Amino acid sequence: MAVRWAGYAVMALLVAVAAEVAGYLYFEVRGNSLSNYRPGWLEKSDHSATLSYYDEPHLRWRTEYLPWGAWHVPDARTTHKSACFDVSYRSNSAGARDRERDRSGSGRFLFLGDSVVEGYGVDEDLRITNQLESLLGAEVLNFSSAEHFGPLNLEILYEQLAQQWEHDHLLVGLLPANDFLDNDAQVWMTTYDIDRSRYRPYYNDVGRVMYVTSPPADGATMKQLIDANDRLTEERLNQAREKKARREQRGVVQHAIDAVKHVSWLPGFVYEVQAIRKRARSYSGYRDFTDLQLRNVLGSLTRISEHAAARGIRVSLVVFPSPSDYLLDPEENRLTARLSRWADAHDVNLLDLLPAFEGRSPMTHSCDSHWSVEGNSFVAGEIAKWLSRYRAASGQ
Repeated sequence: MAVRWAGYAVMALLVAVAAEVAGYLYFEVRGNSLSNYRPGWLEKSDHSATLSYYDEPHLRWRTEYLPWGAWHVPDARTTHKSACFDVSYRSNSAGARDRERDRSGSGRFLFLGDSVVEGYGVDEDLRITNQLESLLGAEVLNFSSAEHFGPLNLEILYEQLAQQWEHDHLLVGLLPANDFLDNDAQVWMTTYDIDRSRYRPYYNDVGRVMYVTSPPADGATMKQLIDANDRLTEERLNQAREKKARREQRGVVQHAIDAVKHVSWLPGFVYEVQAIRKRARSYSGYRDFTDLQLRNVLGSLTRISEHAAARGIRVSLVVFPSPSDYLLDPEENRLTARLSRWADAHDVNLLDLLPAFEGRSPMTHSCDSHWSVEGNSFVAGEIAKWLSRYRAASGQ
């Protein structure tokens, strides 16, 4: 009997080892996971050490008092710590997350974008624009911001600030996952109910700019605006109370589950199934935009391109897909053909990165939907190859 049980134990151990090896190969080596699961001991930071969103230091670095909405305190530095990254941010005298740039210069690129181009959660030298500089051998100025920075924000930023820096080629980043929603007042007044007080531009009934709040004091940071907002303060307190209650309610079973997640690859398969189910019903900006949202976004892109073209600046639109878009049925993609027609009509170069991600892993942070260092490197490489072909064909 003892020999039989010993045999069972050995067999169970071999199955467990085989399952762990399979998990490691699937999540770490194969690298095509939707959930980005990794055991806790491999993560860069400790979940328990991260702050509430409302208390993160980088919110003292981010501002929202200028006509284009979100921006950064000029000549400042901060840190951003999450469960899977711990990075530093800095801004130059213009408030851009970039090194100091001369206003004049030849052969330069200027990249407009949102958090993807800003390099959310990634060290400055590893984000898309810095890697592009190395790959292209040319300056790539970064004028971008996180915190729901849509095409209307980009339009105002370019016309009122970024265009003051000389450049020969303008790159505009479009993230369909949220760019059709970011400046839609109706969406923000309903879905993003807690953010009604933010000072940011929206499209009015004819696709031009409107604001729903008065501008705050010059220099107002997002942290100050949050602290001054009773509703957000109450939300923050409620989160703290709920976190404390959950911590007090955690029993032996939950602690055992956490221990397994800290050392084992096996829970990843549960998260993977959940991620697959979630993606099947997730919003896709390639499919789920309305005609009005598309018209408004194209209106901003048109004004940006016309403003640049009037000064002899070449314009390229770079479209960034999200994980919910990667396996979209081609027949569900309503966006690419429309963008192509728009680009042809306005003499704009178009790079849609969706085909480049076919069959690839999301390459996002394990705790966040933004691209990881790997994702930034991949995208920079794809853009650089495309730009090199364009420059060779045009004799530049």
